[in-house]
Amino acid sequence: MSLYMVTGGGKMSGEAWGLPANQGLSALTPPPAKPKRYRAKLSTVADVNREIQRVYREARSNLLDTGDASKLAHILSLIARIHETTDLEARLAKLEASA
Repeated sequence: MSLYMVTGGGKMSGEAWGLPANQGLSALTPPPAKPKRYRAKLSTVADVNREIQRVYREARSNLLDTGDASKLAHILSLIARIHETTDLEARLAKLEASA
């Protein structure tokens, strides 16, 4: 079935798309722009610590919902734990190589 058949003629009407008859397809608004992506340096435990502190301050200032802050802090603590484990593995490998 073609769009021509759905709209009932050569002209595309808004009714075929669930719009009032007086509105054509050009009346649709474009989707909202994507918000700018937040990028934080998280390459060391100190970086992660600084970001957890920022999340805490924003939650205390009611700039960030406490539920969202809790989720972010949990993810950040996992990232910190990964950094610690990676560092310990590297140090252990260095000790084993020198022995």
